[in-house]
Amino acid sequence: MEEVIVRINEILKLEIDDNETLDISRADLISKIIAKEHDWADIQQAFIHILTDNNRSRDEYEVIGQALYYSVAFDKTCNEDILDKDRLTALINFRLNPFDKPYEDNLAWSLTCKLYKLDYCNSVYNVFRDEKMLCILREYGLID
Repeated sequence: MEEVIVRINEILKLEIDDNETLDISRADLISKIIAKEHDWADIQQAFIHILTDNNRSRDEYEVIGQALYYSVAFDKTCNEDILDKDRLTALINFRLNPFDKPYEDNLAWSLTCKLYKLDYCNSVYNVFRDEKMLCILREYGLID
C-alpha cells in the first residue's frame, strides 16, 4: 500500500489543470494508471489512508473522490467484490459534504448514489444519519 500512496502523492502534486478539457486530470491518472500498476485492495487502502489524513487539502480529497467515482462508474477499474463501499462512502462524504448541506450537484452524493444504487434526485438517504457510517467516522476519530 505504501507504494500506491507514494504514486498517488506524485500524481496529486502534478500541476495539471483538472478543469481543462484537453488535458487528462489527476483523477484520470489515478483511476487508469494506478489501477494498471497495482492491486485494487492496495489502491482502496491508499484511498482510505488519504481520506483519513487530516493534513490533506480539500483538493486532494476531491481528486481521490473523482478517482474513486471514475474507477466505479466509468473506467470499471475497481474490484467491486472487495470494494469497502461503506468505509469509502463515509469518508468521502465526511471530506466533501458539510453536515446537513444539500446534496445537489455533488461528487460525494453522486458516488453515494452510484455505490448504493440510489435515485440521485429522489432519495432521502443521509450518510450523516446512518449509524453505520457514523461508527466508521468515529473509528477514525473524525467525529465524537
